[in-house]
Amino acid sequence: MASYSSTSPCGRLFGHDHPDTLTVRINLAIAYNDAGRAQEALVLWERVLADSERLFGHDHPDTLTACNNLAIAYNDAGRAQEALVLWERVLADSERLFGHDHPDTLTACNNLAQVRQHSGSVRLSNTATNNNRT
Repeated sequence: MASYSSTSPCGRLFGHDHPDTLTVRINLAIAYNDAGRAQEALVLWERVLADSERLFGHDHPDTLTACNNLAIAYNDAGRAQEALVLWERVLADSERLFGHDHPDTLTACNNLAQVRQHSGSVRLSNTATNNNRT
């Protein structure tokens, strides 16, 4: 089976650091996952996150999306603990960058809550517990 190569046509045409090349990697990771090639998809998702951090910085929305996508891939591969760590990072960064009420922050909170529920590690902060009291 052929896999993604650093000499891909997009990489040669635009350069390996071009956003379109990164988009191709994302699309290929999705295709690998859909074709049941989860390990190859994980390798690409890890590379997408590393490249996003390097190209855009840790605080860029595309980097948060890449981190979230890798967390999903880890969770789907049964690596819930690694997914949990990434989703905690995404939530903390989203709260810091966008605020508590931003749709991306709420999505990150939901993703984290779901993985905690499924892994049996549901934890409520004191703030969340106090806000739920009437």
